[in-house]
Amino acid sequence: MMGKGGKRARRRLRPLGWMFVLTTILTQLAAWMYHQNLLYMVAGAEVSLLLLSYVLVGWTFRRVLLSRQAPPAAHRGEPFPVTVRIENRKSKMPAFFVSQRGCAAKNGHGTYIPKISPAHAAHLRTSHVFEKRGVCRLPAIEVATAFPFGLIEARRRLDDDAEIVVYPRVFAVRPEAINRFQGAGNPPRAHRGHGDEYFSLRDYAPGDDMRRVAWRASARRGSLLVREMAIDTSRFVTIALDTCWREDVPEFEERFEEAVELAASLAVAFLNSHYKVAIITPSALLPIDEGQRHSLKVLDMLARIQPVQSSGWERLSSQAQCLQTDQTTCLCVSPDPRTWGNRCAFRGARVVNPNELILA
Repeated sequence: MMGKGGKRARRRLRPLGWMFVLTTILTQLAAWMYHQNLLYMVAGAEVSLLLLSYVLVGWTFRRVLLSRQAPPAAHRGEPFPVTVRIENRKSKMPAFFVSQRGCAAKNGHGTYIPKISPAHAAHLRTSHVFEKRGVCRLPAIEVATAFPFGLIEARRRLDDDAEIVVYPRVFAVRPEAINRFQGAGNPPRAHRGHGDEYFSLRDYAPGDDMRRVAWRASARRGSLLVREMAIDTSRFVTIALDTCWREDVPEFEERFEEAVELAASLAVAFLNSHYKVAIITPSALLPIDEGQRHSLKVLDMLARIQPVQSSGWERLSSQAQCLQTDQTTCLCVSPDPRTWGNRCAFRGARVVNPNELILA
């Protein structure tokens, strides 16, 4: 993700500048009182220095373009890198002593650039952390310079409305929990398809993959026979997330975030174990799939999910009819601790207890 922008530079007196102004005023008053030409010259030099500082600090940011790059997504509570690019498009004059503000610097370094040559760019690498899940807007940043005398500071602000998807946190799941859940719910069944286990033989049809031809059996019969492979439906998992708002659950918002993180952790753990996973809620449905790309889809869906006013698991059961593949492992996740370990209305599956799954 890349954002560009930057408003016109704003100038302000720094503390040193205010002290210098006070000194200039006192010098001018002394010149009026004592009628000393030297004091008039000193006061004039101080005023000239202020005016020169005002002009030069503005010229430093003239034709300077700000932009930043950030990843499209990050996990809640984890720092992610943000790169600020400062491009000096002036043909002759460099930009001096540029610092960046608005994001915490990565390891406390890299927020200061002594010089940016003409027609060149510099990069400031920072990091940021979001403590809430969802689609979040990146905070505005500022670059500043007090060149050349440190009396007046000029600032350029970048507020490009850039957004980042903040995924829920993903925790490690106990390995034995994956094996325990295999085959939970409906008993495993084998179906014809493009699986890994032998199912049966049938006559060859035009368009069949020649790699599946059973050559020995075909030679004995005198005609081509093709192996049909079985799909093990015990490696299909549906995670039903109850997103219904419950006013009688203490600290519901915190419990809801924990439930979303539990669903994300389970989904990622199953996908990493080469399962096929579907996510279903009263308001959304992610069809069953596998692989790293599907893992990102799961996290994106769970990053955007919010509590809804609904009747509960009944709608989840109706949503399940939209799934084209028969599910043999069904897991329910609920923010209500009173339901943990009990059977729910969704295909008779058991509501998982996070205390038995998540590694400390």
